[in-house]
Amino acid sequence: TAGKFKRSDPFVEKIKDDVLTVFGFFERFENSFPEIKAKWRVVEGFVSLLEADKAAVPAVFERFRADYWDVQMAWVEAVVRARDDFDRGMLSAVKAKASEVYVERGVETIMSKVK
Repeated sequence: TAGKFKRSDPFVEKIKDDVLTVFGFFERFENSFPEIKAKWRVVEGFVSLLEADKAAVPAVFERFRADYWDVQMAWVEAVVRARDDFDRGMLSAVKAKASEVYVERGVETIMSKVK
């Protein structure tokens, strides 16, 4: 079975530490670091989907989708299912939000590569 993110565990701090480690490595590449840093901003949305209160998950998804219009619903579903407090109602609410939200298609984002 897939692992679950337990809301009682300090997973947010661990993810932030990991991102800072990545940034520390790539800082030496001055010309490409700003682009790399911008692409890693997606991790903030990922963490928000994991740590938001259950009732707020659809709104968090809506903000994420506004920034990453090409996010695949299969990925969003996998993230939501990884929460230890997951229930079908949460997923239904996210899917309902997805069907009612219009997003402007634009330049492909990093999420177009994530399946």
